[in-house]
Amino acid sequence: TGVGGGAMELISTTTLSGTPSTIDITSGFSSTYDDYVIYTSGITSSSVATLRAQFYLAGVLVSGSVYFYSLSSGGAFSAQVSKSYIEVGVINSSDPSGGKIEISNANSTANYAKALLAFGQQKTALMGRTSATGAITGIRLLLSSGTFTAGGTLRLYGIKKS
Repeated sequence: TGVGGGAMELISTTTLSGTPSTIDITSGFSSTYDDYVIYTSGITSSSVATLRAQFYLAGVLVSGSVYFYSLSSGGAFSAQVSKSYIEVGVINSSDPSGGKIEISNANSTANYAKALLAFGQQKTALMGRTSATGAITGIRLLLSSGTFTAGGTLRLYGIKKS
């Protein structure tokens, strides 16, 4: 079980190849599920970098300053407003990162109705959201600098509606 209380169903698995600067998961988001979980394992980058997320809403990548998130780092909390991304965590080349990203209310078209909760290494975004409207149809993961390296895996699960 997870967000929404239903059983988890594997929708897709993405294995990184090459050195991409972004990772897009744009298939699998639908009205079948309102809530999703993405598990990451073995994700590394060419240098120490902050992992960031952006949503695709109604098929369009939202990259404007419409993201808000709360961040915990070393026990300190901070609120970030009007950003073009949500910080998810920190990754590097020598310590493969594994984490969990939860997306709730993906089909809501109201602004601020969507939440992304990320749990990773070092920094942890406790909650992120966007003021943009539209159902979530995908997610982009990107780095503050450098590129991803081959070999990591991302698994997208849908949470069955209760």
